[in-house]
Amino acid sequence: AISGLYIPSKKLKAFNPLIGETFQGEINHPEGKIQVYLEQIANYPNASRFYIKHKNFIMHGYFDISMKNESFGNKITIIIKGFACVEFKEIGEKIYFLMPYVRVLNGASDNRSTFFTSCMVFSDIKNNLKGVIQLGKNKKDVNAFEGLIIRYQFDKNYIFNPEVEREFGNKVKMDNSDKKHKLDIRARIHGSWLKNFVSNDKVYWDIDRDTPDWIKPVKNCLPSDGRFREDIIWLYRSFFSYKNEKERETYEELSQDWKLMLEKLQREEREIKKKASKKKK
Repeated sequence: AISGLYIPSKKLKAFNPLIGETFQGEINHPEGKIQVYLEQIANYPNASRFYIKHKNFIMHGYFDISMKNESFGNKITIIIKGFACVEFKEIGEKIYFLMPYVRVLNGASDNRSTFFTSCMVFSDIKNNLKGVIQLGKNKKDVNAFEGLIIRYQFDKNYIFNPEVEREFGNKVKMDNSDKKHKLDIRARIHGSWLKNFVSNDKVYWDIDRDTPDWIKPVKNCLPSDGRFREDIIWLYRSFFSYKNEKERETYEELSQDWKLMLEKLQREEREIKKKASKKKK
């Protein structure tokens, strides 16, 4: 979970995904291909579901992404709700976990920077273990993280609740100084999401040794794949398929026209849903 954080960390603004838009990709892992499937299921909230398949495990869940703006957009917090679940087939275990929030500074300029904040919480119910990693708390190195793996007694009817787990993870005292809630610590964790992951002095991941694999789009995919969006197709042509400057400008204008039209459709869909929701009430 930590080793892949730097891959999606970009300073560019993404295209707004459309409801029903999909993505199919593969990761060429040494232990067999990993198949990746995603679908945008809602825009307000901005929610996506994913399903990842390997011969040894499957991973599934959803993420609901929203933004909190401060200082006229110069400071932005990207809030990632939802969770992921990894199921290991052979041993019959499931591990649930949260993604951290993203903090953007100088958001209104080209000199923006991003780092991760809040916490990640992992629940291994079968083995009564919980992992907590806190990010962005070290003022000297905002990319550093600190964490614990603790013995934890789950309730009989326990269900992984992202909001409850986030609150729990942010309150954990890494020095175990909370006398009311003493933790049964099994491992201490530290590192940087840009460099390494260390647990009980053992290096489990190092960026110079273990480069994460990238997801590559598959050639044969559904017609709803994001690569078939008109705005993206024309933008691609404005970069790579023009004969002269006039043609490049035309392709760029077409890209923007399609983008605005698709955003208009999204707004219209939102209004239809609002009206339908009011009628139900």
